[in-house]
Amino acid sequence: MEYQLITVAREWIGTPRHDGQAVRQVGCDCVGFLIGVAKEINYLPSDTVIPNYSQVARGNSLLDYLDKYLDRDLNGLIVALKYNNLITHVGIIDDNKLIHCH
Repeated sequence: MEYQLITVAREWIGTPRHDGQAVRQVGCDCVGFLIGVAKEINYLPSDTVIPNYSQVARGNSLLDYLDKYLDRDLNGLIVALKYNNLITHVGIIDDNKLIHCH
């Protein structure tokens, strides 16, 4: 699954930033990027709806979100960035580079 995650994540490079979205080459935010990649590799069903999506995108609740929806085997590939002790951004590590929405 690790190889598939990285391969699909690379395909998202260049997707424009758009809050609350998770559609490759159309728009996404950082959480949407993770959701979209997870759906493409069939880790999450395509009809998955994340409750309170806009509220989990910032703050420490994002850690709870990631733990609930993403496999712990992928945790080494998923990076959460903190500012003032709050999670503010997430992405996927590929060969010491960060793939993310910006």
